[in-house]
Amino acid sequence: MPLLNLKIAPLQNPEQYTAISRRLAAITAEILDKRSEVTAIAIDDLPAARWSIGSEPPARPTAMLEISITRGTNTAEQKERFIAAAFAALERELAAGGPLEAASYVVVRELPAGDWGYGGRTQLARQLEREREQAAARKRGAGVVSKKIAFAAPKFCIAKFHCINVSLPKPDRGTMAA
Repeated sequence: MPLLNLKIAPLQNPEQYTAISRRLAAITAEILDKRSEVTAIAIDDLPAARWSIGSEPPARPTAMLEISITRGTNTAEQKERFIAAAFAALERELAAGGPLEAASYVVVRELPAGDWGYGGRTQLARQLEREREQAAARKRGAGVVSKKIAFAAPKFCIAKFHCINVSLPKPDRGTMAA
């Protein structure tokens, strides 16, 4: 559920915003493995007079893209690839393939899972819910329903409460009599 905030100068044709949003959403999904259905992109355009590099207005298009992601969900290599791909896409879209101002930025902000979320729930709450569901699924898959229920089939246990039911072949009645 990344949140991308893009500031650009100078003002662009509003039709470009759709192309920029689509490209950034695709890069975010491809490189950072983020779900596009919860990727939000906000674009603010500024007149060149409201953006300065040093104390001068930019001579070429410029951009600052900030993406917020949950801390620990992506590797350093993924973030590096994202920064390069996003910068190249911005250069292609905003500068018609020419260079952006050197002082154009892509920033990846990693936020603690408990400090943000969407739909009124934090990422930490979603993570804890997934962990509970996975633990319950593991217990169901291993045949463990409760500590108090005994199984008729023998169990093979690796560690406490990590047991599996073992199906043994039924003995042949003819060999039992012998």
